[in-house]
Amino acid sequence: MQPSNTQSVKKREPLSWDVVAGIGYSFFLMVVASVAQLVVELFLPKTSFGVFLSPIYALTTHRYVQAIVDVVVYLSAYAYNLRERSSAEKEARISSLSAYCTLSLVFLAILFDFTSVYPVQTRIGAFLLSGVLSGITGATLSWLLGRNFVERKL
Repeated sequence: MQPSNTQSVKKREPLSWDVVAGIGYSFFLMVVASVAQLVVELFLPKTSFGVFLSPIYALTTHRYVQAIVDVVVYLSAYAYNLRERSSAEKEARISSLSAYCTLSLVFLAILFDFTSVYPVQTRIGAFLLSGVLSGITGATLSWLLGRNFVERKL
């Protein structure tokens, strides 16, 4: 028997739920960044054409327009999630997850960008690998470091 004055601790949801949501969010951001770059590329008079999802790689290869588009997409996603922070536990978990997934995507999208000279099948595989690794990394960081450790007294 438990005494009536003990505190009740709410359990965290499993990491697998965050991983699935993180992978989906990473793919969503990658698609938004790709579409934004394709739209910008339509209006630029250039001979070279390419989609780069990591602003770090785009800057090192002197693709400044792609780097600017990536930074705008990723910062707007990150800033939106900071603005939408709330004290509610579920909303705090979602904000933490999206922030860490965006951060991990900036670095892990380099895997996709390194394959720019390879065939389409390799680029598709690198796209999928970047999204999955970014979702797993972002979810793990969110689960370990985020604000989803909230223990409440009932």
